[in-house]
Amino acid sequence: MARLTHHPSFLWVFVPGFYALLLAGCSWYFVPPGISHAFLSALIPILAAMMGVALLVGVFNSASAEGRTSAVWSWADLILVLLPLGPIAGYVYLNRAILSTADITTILLGLFVLLSLVIVVLPRLLSGLGSYAALAGMATGLAYTLSVMPLLSATFQWNDTGQLGVQLGVFIFTSALVTLLFHKERQILYGVAVLVLVGSLFQAPATPPPTREIGQTKDVYNGQPSRRPSIYLLTYDGYVINQTMLAYGIDNSDQEQWLKAEGFRIFPETYSVAGSSNATMGRVLGETIDSRHATSGNSPLVRQLRKAGYTSYGVFWSGYFFRGSGAQYDVYFPAEGHSALTLTLAIFEGRFRHNAAYQDPPYARFITEKRKRLAESPGTPKFIYTHTGPGHSQNSGRCLADETERFKQRLVIANKEMKEDVKTIRAADPDAIIIINGDHGPYLTLTCHHLTDTPHEQIGRLDLQDRYGTFLAVTGPDEFVRNLEPTILQDITPAVLNYLYPEESFDEYRIRPDTTIQHNVTGGVSISNGIIVGGRDNGKTLFAPAAYSGDLSADSLE
Repeated sequence: MARLTHHPSFLWVFVPGFYALLLAGCSWYFVPPGISHAFLSALIPILAAMMGVALLVGVFNSASAEGRTSAVWSWADLILVLLPLGPIAGYVYLNRAILSTADITTILLGLFVLLSLVIVVLPRLLSGLGSYAALAGMATGLAYTLSVMPLLSATFQWNDTGQLGVQLGVFIFTSALVTLLFHKERQILYGVAVLVLVGSLFQAPATPPPTREIGQTKDVYNGQPSRRPSIYLLTYDGYVINQTMLAYGIDNSDQEQWLKAEGFRIFPETYSVAGSSNATMGRVLGETIDSRHATSGNSPLVRQLRKAGYTSYGVFWSGYFFRGSGAQYDVYFPAEGHSALTLTLAIFEGRFRHNAAYQDPPYARFITEKRKRLAESPGTPKFIYTHTGPGHSQNSGRCLADETERFKQRLVIANKEMKEDVKTIRAADPDAIIIINGDHGPYLTLTCHHLTDTPHEQIGRLDLQDRYGTFLAVTGPDEFVRNLEPTILQDITPAVLNYLYPEESFDEYRIRPDTTIQHNVTGGVSISNGIIVGGRDNGKTLFAPAAYSGDLSADSLE
């Protein structure tokens, strides 16, 4: 499996290094800004310096490398592509809920072809100038480092940049190992590549079969509603009640006072049974199995309202809510993006961000579309669900030094947006039901992410509010608002339908007020009917009673 070559010895190092430099430069140009881009920015001058050293060696020593061996090309070398493709297959498996069969085929087949070209075909064409093993090794090392970067980011909790020492270590080790085994023990290398692929799939956690929670969603009721006000569900991601805000050092009381002056009733003790947007809002929309299917427009609430003659709208800052199911509202924004492209770009960014927006419209365009829909005078009653900021932390598993300040800046924008939203609706539709809500907390305490590995004794009341806490302010017909008694945010759905259909009960939509859906959010510490179960504040109420008797200090949360 080797052949003799005759060329200047410095080319043996120079050509593979130059090839790696070329690949790094092309990758730098095409990958999105982020962790991988920062790594490539550091790697390129290192490779360039290596080329300079090789060139100087060549100037002073231009002797031929008689008898030097180079590995012989084989179709079996395509197995080597499985090494960098392994982590990618794992990502695809984990995200299969938002990918169609065509998406999965596009990602895996497309990247297999690209990696085959980079790792096998081009090195074979250049092997007359340099070591085929080294060419393939350098290409595989770079491709594997980029493909495994999201795993490294999650493991080491990287945000915008990674640790160059770790990244270079992976690149150098992989390149050296592949070069050595490719030249000496290629069968072992093939086995390693296959094991990486299989291991990546087995490392992906198994998904338990979906089970419907207590609180069954009924079939569409065929009776006609006694009342048909338009309904505006305005969701502000990561927005919480002022008791929680004060614990962050933020006083949002002016916004709450403004809402009260506008006729809103605020419910300061509501929380969500889940700690993520889809899991929360899917259940708000009446679905307890496939949350993503619900937020994309095919929810029990939307189906019931459509039967009652409502036009449904879904207006979002991101196509994230349509992924996997496709937009199913009568009117929706933005246009559906391509999940395959989104996942591929996220992989090569080097980190899976919750707010990845590769195909999403600019904020200004979202606002324009949102206000356009809110301002439309309803010919038929409307149900409009919008989802916007301020949003939660960056979710790397490690808080940034200015994490809270960043949230505060986004909150200012969200507060202004909220006021304009309310004014726009009131001008066009003064008799509407307006529901303003946060979907979960902003994740600003402890790890600024899930608390899977955090000791229970470190998890307290604020940490639970910070993840499960919500915001709920409602205005509309007096009879509707006056009779509201929500414990959890999800209680709003049966309340709305019971108001529209006073002769029928929709209490079947009610689910247990228990946060047992996503155990990793607070590491098993939970909330049941407003009471904390486990952790430092076991047995206490989720929200401190002192906050409603005038003591609004952060200390009252402990």
